Amino acid sequence: MSRVVLVGESWFTYSVHQKGFDAFYTSEYVEGGDGFIAALQDAGHEVSYIPSHEVHNRFPSDVAALRELADVVIISDVGANTFHGRGPTVGGRAAWDRRRA
Repeated sequence: MSRVVLVGESWFTYSVHQKGFDAFYTSEYVEGGDGFIAALQDAGHEVSYIPSHEVHNRFPSDVAALRELADVVIISDVGANTFHGRGPTVGGRAAWDRRRA
């Protein structure tokens, strides 16, 4: 079967609960791909997962590395800005841009 990588399907939620003059803050981290990943695995696929907040460190920056990682790439519920260059810069510009891969 295919090697599949699921990219995204994770998020942080920050909430403010206002009760009169008091405010209460809660936060939560959620990964929403568990059922989808299980279905792919049940169908015989080898699945790896890159949560949204790890794209800048783990998503390949070139096509060759992407092909080495997976046969199928599924990008779900992750914003395009996540794939833009972050981190090291050269001459004030991002040293890489993962959208090219």
